[in-house]
Amino acid sequence: PPGGADRLGAPGSPVIAQFAGHGQSRAPRFTMTGHGTWRIGWSYDCSAPGRPGTFIVTAIDAGIPRARPVDQTGRSGQGLTSAYPDAGTYDLAVDSNCAWTLRVLAGR
Repeated sequence: PPGGADRLGAPGSPVIAQFAGHGQSRAPRFTMTGHGTWRIGWSYDCSAPGRPGTFIVTAIDAGIPRARPVDQTGRSGQGLTSAYPDAGTYDLAVDSNCAWTLRVLAGR
């Protein structure tokens, strides 16, 4: 919504990359410039399987898992979380049995 936060981010936060999928996936690489913590806006929905599911996101830098900023279990959820405090090229590994959306945001 204009002037306010949407469900996957905060007002004025530059969007670096967006990804969506279902189940396990490895999001394409993206590059963070500058210095400071970047954030991930996330949501997942497991209503289709009719039972609680899992949604885990791992930040990977140069092939090495660096952080697990999201680790959720339930039918659905959404949030905004800090990911990793440095510039670089990353990809995100998603381990889930749900539909999901990720938005990578420049940190403040």
